[in-house]
Amino acid sequence: MQDASVNHEKVQYQTLLVRKNRSMRWLETILFLVGFGIVFAFTEYRSTEMVISLIGWAVITYLLSPALYLFVMRPEYGLYEQRLEMKLGKNKKEIPLTEVEKEPDLPYYFLIAKKRTPILASDSFLRDLNERLEVMKHERRSKK
Repeated sequence: MQDASVNHEKVQYQTLLVRKNRSMRWLETILFLVGFGIVFAFTEYRSTEMVISLIGWAVITYLLSPALYLFVMRPEYGLYEQRLEMKLGKNKKEIPLTEVEKEPDLPYYFLIAKKRTPILASDSFLRDLNERLEVMKHERRSKK
């Protein structure tokens, strides 16, 4: 029997501007370094042109990398009564909520199967996930 859906979400661009995973950070770094190389090759070292170009490129990189990630990976999350479903690109994982723990560090990081994993979803999705984890925790305690 399938468990009922609590929440399903396709990740929004605005969310990816503030929440990043390792691959997004790498993408930003690589894009910035490519732009830095181009700017460095065509401008004089320590000139005003170079500084303004690098600041402009940093802003473009910051705004462009989430859009590229969203276009390529199309992240989606589904929360059900007993499991969490994560879809990144063509990979789809179903994780039982018993393997998910809240990470105290950042609100969007969770321990999934003892591995620190970011969930790049909205605040409302994360709130639903935290509520579901609390319910599961109380259910386990009451069974003991």
